[in-house]
Amino acid sequence: MKTFNESNRDPGAFDSIYDDWAESYTANFYYSAESAVSEARDGFGRYLGYFLPGGSVLELGCGVGIYLAGLAECGFDVTGLDISPKSLDLARRFLKERELEANFIEGDLLKLEPEQSYDAIVAVGSFLAHFLTEEDQFAALEKMLGFLKPGGLLMLSLHDFERLMREEPDNHHYGLSHYGNQMENEGNGDSRICFSWRQWSRNEKGEKERVHRWLHHTITANDELKTIELVNRALTHKELEAMLARLGLEDYEWLSKEQSRYFQPICMIRKPLAEQRPALAPSTDKEAKPPVRQGRAQLRFTYGEDNQPMLQSRRRKSLILWDGTEESTGYLRRLLQETDEEVFAHHLECKGPDEEGNKIRSARTERVMALLPELMQGCRPFGFSRARVDLHQLPWIASDNMINMYFMTQAGMSCGLTRMDRILMPLSGDRGEPLQTGSAKTAFLRKETLAVRKYITRSEEQPSVMFWLQDQKG
Repeated sequence: MKTFNESNRDPGAFDSIYDDWAESYTANFYYSAESAVSEARDGFGRYLGYFLPGGSVLELGCGVGIYLAGLAECGFDVTGLDISPKSLDLARRFLKERELEANFIEGDLLKLEPEQSYDAIVAVGSFLAHFLTEEDQFAALEKMLGFLKPGGLLMLSLHDFERLMREEPDNHHYGLSHYGNQMENEGNGDSRICFSWRQWSRNEKGEKERVHRWLHHTITANDELKTIELVNRALTHKELEAMLARLGLEDYEWLSKEQSRYFQPICMIRKPLAEQRPALAPSTDKEAKPPVRQGRAQLRFTYGEDNQPMLQSRRRKSLILWDGTEESTGYLRRLLQETDEEVFAHHLECKGPDEEGNKIRSARTERVMALLPELMQGCRPFGFSRARVDLHQLPWIASDNMINMYFMTQAGMSCGLTRMDRILMPLSGDRGEPLQTGSAKTAFLRKETLAVRKYITRSEEQPSVMFWLQDQKG
């Protein structure tokens, strides 16, 4: 049985254990790869897309590439980092089978120096728990920031170890399962029985030690027992928040399972746009005001009579293109019922050369105006605006997507949207052709549509854009 603990930090042994784990993980869990891919694509990857439309994402501890594939199918430019060569070989194969592209980095995070920075970093599966001292956990968190662009996002999942240490038995069994090996050319195709344990040890005071063992056992059809032992160190949410404070990271939030659709709590952290922090000391120069810090919980400063800065905050704003379809109405209801955000709905009443298309657009406008009183009274107040557009006067705009983005950008400027806010709108295929999540066509249309916004504003400091897919007939 191979093991790795604080007294055995030989990198070769560490690599070997995760190589063994990669082979075991692939053989036993490949059967559920599609559900795991969707966990990333439709769960935390989709949530990340609310804030980061496209862009570059680095997954730390990417393993055999299952979550990496889900992130790639969200349209991100993905890179996977792992210490195990075997894991990366399997990851390359897995993404190639799904016709997805990714870059890969082999190495120990603590020993790597960033050659490029990323718009977002994903480190799930309690990644920090794989570092076995508090010093290494803090160093790993600090190292992540070096790989992250200013204003970039870090998605970090972490078990509720405080609860586990308090409630979980010293030897906790995590279930018995029967799997079939579905990896081609991997192993001998035998069926397997798998079960896992988490084992806590106690100190002289009877308290659970932070460093604990995770044992994964496999019994093959030939009655051969294979055991992989991993060692983790418990890190509580409060301790993580204290580390974030030491690094000057104040803009973060814990996502609910409903938001992330992931089995562990996820902390969403934004790196500051600038390294300097606002000075709160009184100033005699009224022009020398602290900068506005932007992010998920944007902070503003106002000044009293004594010129002392006073910190204020505001809710995030969401601007949705309400086109009368079931999709847009459903998203609007969710924003009003499930969030405390300041919501604005914008409707475009378009008229063009296509009479059949005009009838569809007119029917959508009628639905919007009919539903407006119901939502205002049944949910909560929200901003509503309406614009009439003659498409004959916009021959230079090539598609519905570009028209929508053109007017939504203008509406966003009127609403005072900033980097912390978001725009929600549909993405349509050409001539009503349906789009597929993660396809090259979808990625091209996203990029083309976002270019319109950049052309109008001439600025990178823009709200994020969330697209949902629908055909033009809606």
